[in-house]
Amino acid sequence: MFRQAKVALVQFRFNEELVAIDDTDQVEKEDSLKRVETNHGSYLCRKVILACGVLHCPRKLAALDRLGSRKVHYKNPKIGDYEGSRVLVVGGGDSALDAAMMVLARHGTVEMIVREAAPVGKSDTRARIEAAGGLVRASTEVVAAAFDDDAIAVTLSDGSESRCDLAIVQIGFLSAKDTFQRLSVRLNQDGSIAIDPYYETSRRGLFAVGDVHGDIKLIAVAWAEGIQVAIYAFKEITSPYWLNEKRLRDSKVTLIGEKITQAARRTHAPRK
Repeated sequence: MFRQAKVALVQFRFNEELVAIDDTDQVEKEDSLKRVETNHGSYLCRKVILACGVLHCPRKLAALDRLGSRKVHYKNPKIGDYEGSRVLVVGGGDSALDAAMMVLARHGTVEMIVREAAPVGKSDTRARIEAAGGLVRASTEVVAAAFDDDAIAVTLSDGSESRCDLAIVQIGFLSAKDTFQRLSVRLNQDGSIAIDPYYETSRRGLFAVGDVHGDIKLIAVAWAEGIQVAIYAFKEITSPYWLNEKRLRDSKVTLIGEKITQAARRTHAPRK
């Protein structure tokens, strides 16, 4: 799909993070242009489609991140990077447990650092890790880290120390809610983006597909929505004004329905 997009002359901008989407005074064919600001530049466009998912970047661990080392991974490294190595896995969820199992399967040794009293991931996976010789240290955190020759030496919250060849950090993801709030779009109660039947947000010309709007979180669904919203955005640019007016009426009907539903919930909510 990526190769097909390149053949179709789609332009890609890698290693850029969305900062803001601003409305401008510039108009092109009765469409107000938007300026998409990133950490590396800005782009003018008529329509914007958000398809970044609800979770967009791994949560960093300051003590290890300060090392600025390629030996600290926030996703599973290549198999050759940890085969037969001493690996520190930080986290207690399923992703952390799975990472530990992958290391053990490649004849590495594993020490898991879990902040909670027990890993929150599957208990049978933890049992397999311990049966394979992995060490799980609960109620413990990494408080400091430094290089010791080619190894990483970490100090733990219980005062003990540990050494590893590399570390895999799996402590969750940063929510995109903060980014959504910066975009000044209406949000659902769960922090996802509210959309109309045409996947348009509360801001004209700004659409959202996939997990960002908190509906059905399936790859196949997001893929289909991307196709639909691309067609809607294109039709809005090329179609006569009366089709856009129909969309606006549909959006108002949806908004009125949501307000009625919210009012009904408040009316029937149990009193404390």
